[in-house]
Amino acid sequence: MRRDGWLAGVALAIAAPACWAASAPAVAIAAAVDHANVQIGQPLTLTITVSGNLSVLKEGPSGDLPPAFKVAARSRSSNVSIQGRVMQRSLSFISVLVPTTPGTFQLGPFHVTYQGQTVSTDPIAIEVKKPVVPPSAASAPRLTL
Repeated sequence: MRRDGWLAGVALAIAAPACWAASAPAVAIAAAVDHANVQIGQPLTLTITVSGNLSVLKEGPSGDLPPAFKVAARSRSSNVSIQGRVMQRSLSFISVLVPTTPGTFQLGPFHVTYQGQTVSTDPIAIEVKKPVVPPSAASAPRLTL
């Protein structure tokens, strides 16, 4: 009887990871910025990374950017890694954004849709401040030596 319990435990341990893998999403998405506090005109980089079974994707990530941000540049990079016998692939969508108005803004959420399912990121809060202006030369005292 003891041996049967042990065999049942081994069977459960073998079956459980297969069950978990089946319920895990085929695609994951993450978003990050290099600076969450910037000044007007100071560029920040937004990186959206999609990983997993990318063959099920019909298009890249989508999401909203506030009108207070201008897109200065866009690029894409891919990464493939092999660990043991498992190959993992990811795509990174990189945008350089330049804020034009002060305030607190929200980037995203960003999402991808695959096989009728949507996976989303959390929104990212960005604080944009007016640039610090140095005192003008006319208001500075003049010293003569």
